[in-house]
Amino acid sequence: MHSTAHVRLDQTRVEILRSAVRLPKGQLKPSRRCIYFVLKVQEGASYRIVEHSWSVFRSFQSAVMGVDKHECHGLCAALQHAMRHQLRLPVKKVGFRTWCKIHLHHHTETTIELFREHFQDFLDLLLFLLQEPQARCAAFGELPASRAEILRVDVRAPKPTKDDVIFLLRVHDAGENYGVQQSWTAFDNLRNDLLRVLAPGHVCDGVCPWLWEELRHNFDFPTKKVGFFTWLDLRLQRQTTATIEVYREHFQQLLDALVGLLCQTRIHCERFHGVYTVVAKFLTSDPKDALQCVV
Repeated sequence: MHSTAHVRLDQTRVEILRSAVRLPKGQLKPSRRCIYFVLKVQEGASYRIVEHSWSVFRSFQSAVMGVDKHECHGLCAALQHAMRHQLRLPVKKVGFRTWCKIHLHHHTETTIELFREHFQDFLDLLLFLLQEPQARCAAFGELPASRAEILRVDVRAPKPTKDDVIFLLRVHDAGENYGVQQSWTAFDNLRNDLLRVLAPGHVCDGVCPWLWEELRHNFDFPTKKVGFFTWLDLRLQRQTTATIEVYREHFQQLLDALVGLLCQTRIHCERFHGVYTVVAKFLTSDPKDALQCVV
């Protein structure tokens, strides 16, 4: 299964058009903060212009390098190895004087041009890897689920709070499955994290406004018709067998809706991409929990 983010990346090309040196008043020699690269980001038939400083490129590389260690059968390890040993400095053959200037961090027209080409290679490599179907890794931003099923609920206290009510999930992914445990509180946090990344105020022709409204106004109140006493327990936030079952079905509907949305290929909103990260984190298994969930 390919997420929307991967579909968009298939149509994405990033080209560094030029570099620009912008010295503050009184500064004679450029630093990395003063050197900007002008990028053309092309997505299908449209494009936009982005500017980033040399320092931002370095921070970006460090951020990719700093991804926490995780079990991964994709390309993350190969990417980190390449970045650690090959992408820190340009590999293009240069003369001795230029080589010295690169290692001494002298920012001349020649060294800036070398790093422009170097950063272009870096962006090309990233986009190539992110488009590869073999890069199946949650850390790469791919949604690790085609179906998330709540198997059962464990109540771990005589008078339970939301922290004591644990939902055991089975996450189905490309013919395989694994288990995840999440508390009732974790579902509340999922809702809050989704509201944060979907914050209103951005231009969007997609589903962000609708999803935000649904989470904001309907998440706390399941729509299933129940008797008066169960309704009263729901309103008073009492965790009984009946209310837990109502919320189990409610959370199942939420997961079905989220996974269904994230499988769509028509959503083209930058802010919506944050939903992938939030849901992928929520559905990523802890090895200690997995064995208990799938039994």
